[in-house]
Amino acid sequence: MRILALDTSSERLLLSLGDGGSDEPVAAVVSTEKNHGPGLLSHVEGLFAGQDPTQVDAIACGRGPGSFTGIRIGLSFAKTFAYVRRIPLYTFDLFDLYFTLAGPSGPVWVLEDARRGELYVAGRINGSNMRESGVTTLEGVLETAPAGVRFFGSGAKLHLEQLRGHFGEASVVDAERLPDATTLHRAALHLYFDAEPCNPVTAEPLYLRASDAEVNLASGKIRSSWSRVVPGHHREE
Repeated sequence: MRILALDTSSERLLLSLGDGGSDEPVAAVVSTEKNHGPGLLSHVEGLFAGQDPTQVDAIACGRGPGSFTGIRIGLSFAKTFAYVRRIPLYTFDLFDLYFTLAGPSGPVWVLEDARRGELYVAGRINGSNMRESGVTTLEGVLETAPAGVRFFGSGAKLHLEQLRGHFGEASVVDAERLPDATTLHRAALHLYFDAEPCNPVTAEPLYLRASDAEVNLASGKIRSSWSRVVPGHHREE
């Protein structure tokens, strides 16, 4: 069994190609390019150098939270690949990558920078959920995270000093660790063996809050341009 996995929800694009019998991928790409769109297909092509894409038996893709555009790009590719190839599609949260990286022991909270002074958060202890995924603030983390917790993610790195001062040095020793292609492959294997595949037509991103554009539109900071593209309608000035 061969599985292709990708995640485009953060500033780092992750790709892995590996077999079901090994924890290590046979091919991997980690890119820090800021714009995943133009580069994704070329990176996939590079990933398959010397490999046969028709031998892929399943595909796993990150669904967020994170970059709204990056998530849509990656998930659109994965859904199309799965649909055309008639293979199973699995989706995972960005949190799952960090939980795979952290391992099953003790309380782990993933904090991802959501901007606007907010954090995407999820927590597990010994492999079981202890904090459902959602949106919070640093103050909310300081008030509710348990003693002995380990923090991962860009939000943990961003608030390193505050977390260290409140929870101690041991809480932030992993704050700068990042999932790599091996982590991605292992998370994909877990899905393949233990989870049900998604419908490639209806699979959706994980958006934990409205996008900046939606917020600005609702507040009146920007105006909708829908009337420009709908025949018979005109913009009101």
